[in-house]
Formats: sequence, C-alpha cells, structure tokens
Amino acid sequence: MPEPFRSPDMRIESHWLDYNEHLNVAYYHVLFDRAIDQLYDAVGLGASVRADRGLTVFAAESHARHLSEVGPNDEVRVESRILAVDAKRIRIFQTLFAGPDEAATLESMNLCIDASGPRVMAFPDDIRDALDRMSANHAALPWPEAASRSIATLGTEPSKGVSQRVLVTAGATGIGYAIAQRFDEAGARICIVDRDAEAAAACPGHWWRETFDAIDEARVAELFDRINAEWDGLDVLCANVGVAGPTAPVEDVDPAAFRSCLDVNLTGNFLFCAGAARLMKPQGSGAIVLTSSTGGIHGFPNRIAYAASKWGINGMAKTLAMELGPHDIRVNSICPGGVEGSRMDGVMAREAQAKGTTPQKIFEGYTAGVSMRRFVTARDVAETAFFLGSPAARLISGQVIAVDGHTENPDPKI
Repeated sequence: MPEPFRSPDMRIESHWLDYNEHLNVAYYHVLFDRAIDQLYDAVGLGASVRADRGLTVFAAESHARHLSEVGPNDEVRVESRILAVDAKRIRIFQTLFAGPDEAATLESMNLCIDASGPRVMAFPDDIRDALDRMSANHAALPWPEAASRSIATLGTEPSKGVSQRVLVTAGATGIGYAIAQRFDEAGARICIVDRDAEAAAACPGHWWRETFDAIDEARVAELFDRINAEWDGLDVLCANVGVAGPTAPVEDVDPAAFRSCLDVNLTGNFLFCAGAARLMKPQGSGAIVLTSSTGGIHGFPNRIAYAASKWGINGMAKTLAMELGPHDIRVNSICPGGVEGSRMDGVMAREAQAKGTTPQKIFEGYTAGVSMRRFVTARDVAETAFFLGSPAARLISGQVIAVDGHTENPDPKI
C-alpha cells in the first residue's frame, strides 16, 4: 500500500516553548527540517553523501500553514511526501501531527545545488532513481487539499510563477539558446525546437530537443499534443523563430523570398502561439513572449520583408494580449536592437554589400545611432524574456519592449 514517509515520534524540547507554554512557531520548521533530512537519508541524499559529492539541497520556496498549538507534552511526528520531482528539483508536502491532529503543513520546492558554484545542478542518476521510486509510491496517495497544483508556484494558483514548463522556438543557438539557458538556470523544464539538428544535439542533454521546421503544421500540432501528455500543460512559450529575409531595394526583392520570410516569421510564430493558447486556456494561465525587432518599431530600409514581418509580430502580440487576457494569459513582444553574434555579422555584411561599403562602417553607423553606443547581447534579451515569464510581470501584457540601448537613428546614412 502506498504511504507517506513518516518520521519517528519526536518530543518537544523545553527551550522551544514560548511564554504561554506553546511551541514557538520557528520550531515547527525545525521539526519539518529534521523530517526532511530523514527523507533525504532514505533516498541516499543524506548529509555525508552531499558532502562527499559536493552538492547540497536548498529550499527555494516554501509555504507554511499553522493550524493548531503544540504543547509541551505532545508527541509529534511528521509525514512527508514527494509531490513532484524533475531533473533538478523536488517538491515536498509535509504535515506535522500533534497526537492525531494536524498542527501545521509545509510545502517546499527544493533545488539540487552544486556547492562549488553555487549553481543549480541535476541530481545524480542514482539519487534521481531513488527519488522517482518514492515519488511513484506517493503519487497513489490522495492529493493534499492544502497543496498548490504547480511545482513552481507554491501557495498560488497553477502556473503563475517562473514556470517549470517552457517551450522555446529556434532555441539551439543565439537568442533562443540564451533564453532557454536562463530559464534552465532557474530550474525550469525546457523544450526547444530548432531546424538545425546539429546545433540542437549540442544543447544540454536534459533539455527536450525537437528538430523540425517551424512552419510544419503537422509537427507543431504533434509537439503540443506530446507536451500536453507529458507536461500536462505549458507555462511559457518563447516564440523566437525568425529569418533575416532578403536585403535589397524594394524593386529588386524577389517576391518568393519576400513570401518565404513572412511565412517563417509570421506563420511559424502564429502556429506556436495557437498551440500554446490551446494548452494555456484550460489551465487559466500562461505567458507568451514573442521575439520581434527594433525593425518592427522604426522600419528597416532595404529589409522590407523582415521589417514587415516584425511589425506583424508586434501586431500579433497586441492582438493576442487582448484575446487571451481574459484567460489570464499574458502576451508581450521583445524588440532587440543589434545583437552581438554571427547572425548580426551576416546582416552587416549583406548591408555593406548593398550599400557599397564595409561591415565595419555599418557597425559604426549602427552604434552611433544608439544612445548607449553599443550592441546588446543575447543574454540581455534572455533576461527580459525571463522577467516577462515571471510573477514579477503578472500585469504586464500587450507591451512592445525594446532591448536596444535606445535607438535614436534606426538608419544611419552610411
């Protein structure tokens, strides 16, 4: 029969009592800590093992409920159960009993930490196996009424926190990779989609990696079905797919190249937004972050397809914010300026060729048109996406947010 992990009976120590001869609230947590240490011992994660392996466990979030007083003669025990476990986190619900009565509950989300960093790390395989076995046993128990339904959002409604279920398109390189990495650092579960199989294969092995073209309707629909089956929903979509499109005066642009750019940048993002909406509406929560461009704010001479698609992305964000807001789903658009990296190097090389100058001159012109006189990094964009997927941004929706160092002149005349 499934049963929770039970601590041995514990006695109240006299110095734990307050002036009313009741247990001081702080010592409820001492009892919970002792019980969770016993659970860790049972799965091979005891103090000596943690010291030998250079890791520790940190309670990143907790939510306590104090239900009744505990007196000096009460025998107390704690029942602990694993509600969820993933590569880097354990969600645990504990109940403190004084005799037959519940005295307090504590729900906590605990991170595995590399003590040399410190940074979040994956549980060693043998410990993860033991945690999974205990979690499977506990899964057959009734869900605690006081427990939240989301590992990342203790004590609140489902899926309102910095989410554990994150899908990033074009996530194997550049901005997409930086976004996935930033959420991963916070303990999120990551799924990336990218058409570059080699780049996807080089991403962290614990990420869920899919390789297909973002405009493949059947593959997109299949992926959302699998996400729903395996993750039971989705908290954050970072719709980051995009191509540069042709660089030429409008009269020289190949209509097929124009249509291809819009198909990827608009249709590709539309398909993923539609799939995310289908999962987020029933759960009544979620965040969608679209990657646009300052070209979608100011325009971009000689880049008609790209600029038109990015204006379209901003329109998509505004429209979806209105449409999905009643379901408590937020939608925002990030508009990066020039982003350091190989992709921007290629953009400048093509623009230099079109204007009959050098890439260095193009770079100097771009940075001269920015108040802060420099390009942004992929990490700058990732931090903004992470914020927009967090509880701190709970009432930010329908916004077009430039991450660009403030563009004064979008088209320096080089």
